[in-house]
Amino acid sequence: MERLGLNDGIDDPRDKVVFHTLRHTFASWLAIQGTPILTLKELMGHKSLAMTERYAHLMPDVKREAIKGLARAFEEAEGADERAKVIEIANAKRMER
Repeated sequence: MERLGLNDGIDDPRDKVVFHTLRHTFASWLAIQGTPILTLKELMGHKSLAMTERYAHLMPDVKREAIKGLARAFEEAEGADERAKVIEIANAKRMER
């Protein structure tokens, strides 16, 4: 860190860049780009999934994309009847009214 000058002029130890800062940034960026949580766990070397779950809040679209993928699969299936189709939750709530 010294050779890179990342902490030049920073006096507060809480603001200094350390190895853990880079490790956390690595995990955060992977989470943001949608890396599966188990892959992230393996890359980080975490012993438990609970440790990796602290990055889950950075993956807000993962669940939505998973459902969209399922919906696409149903839509692409030949001969799928209307009852088997998946609809978006927002649409389902409107249909209930």
